[in-house]
Formats: sequence, structure tokens, C-alpha cells
Amino acid sequence: MRALTALVVTAGSAVQPVTALAATGVPCHVRNVSQDTHGTSFAVMVAAALPDDLLLVRGVCTGGAVIAIPLTIRGAGTDPTLTGRDRSRVIKVTKEARVIIDGLRITHGRPASTWGGGGAINWGSLTLIRTTFARNGEWGITNRGSMVIVDSIRRRALTTTLLTDGVASVDGDQLAGDV
Repeated sequence: MRALTALVVTAGSAVQPVTALAATGVPCHVRNVSQDTHGTSFAVMVAAALPDDLLLVRGVCTGGAVIAIPLTIRGAGTDPTLTGRDRSRVIKVTKEARVIIDGLRITHGRPASTWGGGGAINWGSLTLIRTTFARNGEWGITNRGSMVIVDSIRRRALTTTLLTDGVASVDGDQLAGDV
């Protein structure tokens, strides 16, 4: 495996999916540290969050969340995972949102539209730190806003740097967009 040290991507870009690692099977538990609340549904906890809240995700949680506020989502425990269960997109970040996702595995997402982004579609501002996208259909991530990727694990090495025309090659896959 290889980590991306830092990659800034702007509007119109997409990242191909990578191979998944095995999930732990630990039940979902989401804790809102800011409000001192907890629950077993990621989508419900996201909907109840206030701007700038911190959510800790433990175990394997079903995604399907639309994030429309500034929010930080951090993995906790062994192999925290958000999954679309091969039925839905895992995360949608709207134009208004500024989201940080740190230390999660996002897997088995399926896009709801031709925009792709089975794991995530970003229309706002998304920062991914130590996050793995795996086994997501139709481009693992579709970016239509701004995105920063830091130390996010891929099984393939980034073979070229981001070019001024917005295209970078990832072992034959393409990360394309308007830069």
C-alpha cells in the first residue's frame, strides 16, 4: 500500500475505486463529542449534528448521509467503516458544507445518479485524512467542489503529479477535473 502525502483537487474531478480491506463486523456506534450524544445510525447522527460538531465513528455503519453543514467525522477503534452496502452512495457533501473525514474506510457505495461517486460525491469542501475508498461503484469519489487528500491509503502508487490541466494518472486510472 502507498499513502498520498498531499493532493489538492478542484471542481470536476473523480477518483477510481481501490480494492477493499476486510471489515471488522463490529456494530455501528456514532458519538457526537460536541453534543455528548450517541447512536447506532450514522445518517441519523449526521442529521442531528450542528455546525462544527465532531462525530466519532466506531464499527461498521451504513452511510447514505447528506452533509450540509461544517462537520468533522473521525474514525475510532479498529477499522471504522462507512458502507453503502452496495445499495446507495455513502456520503454526499453539499455546496454549503465544509467536511473533514479522518481515519475511516468508505466502501461498497453505489451512486444514485450519473454523477458517479459511489463512496462520496463532493459539491462543497472535503478534506480526507487517512481515509481509504474501496469497492465503490462508478468512481469511488466524484469531486465538484474543492478537495484535499492527505495520507489516504491506496493499493496503487500515484505515478504522476497533478498536472495544470487537471489530470493525474494513477496506475492507468484517471483523476480528472478542472484545476
